[in-house]
Amino acid sequence: RVTLIGALDTLKYLAKGGRIGKAAHWAGTMLSIKPIIEVPPSTGVLEPLERVRTKRKALERLLEIMQERVGEGQRVHVSIDHANVPDEASWLKSQVSSLFDCAEVYINDWAPVAGVHCGPGVIGLSFYPGD
Repeated sequence: RVTLIGALDTLKYLAKGGRIGKAAHWAGTMLSIKPIIEVPPSTGVLEPLERVRTKRKALERLLEIMQERVGEGQRVHVSIDHANVPDEASWLKSQVSSLFDCAEVYINDWAPVAGVHCGPGVIGLSFYPGD
């Protein structure tokens, strides 16, 4: 039932892990690309979702995607996961709390194993509707 969406701050760790090529890393870095990823509950498999150009736009897009997935008037349970960006996590928590009817909202550190692949600065929203 849980959807995870996240925004990566850098492509460096994807390139180091062999998940993207050097040319993609170089071009993405030059254009300040921030990939948005998703783990939908239907598959449970990490998928690229979108690319935006700044971290601020990435955070705003995470909120928009969450609104699309949750819909209107539903209570939602939310976990904000981050890798060494507590200020962004706090900002995201305040936005989530004001935009949604939250049963609970938590801020957590990103799992170390995932952090190795995504790098510092990654931030994500895990959520599911329900009481």
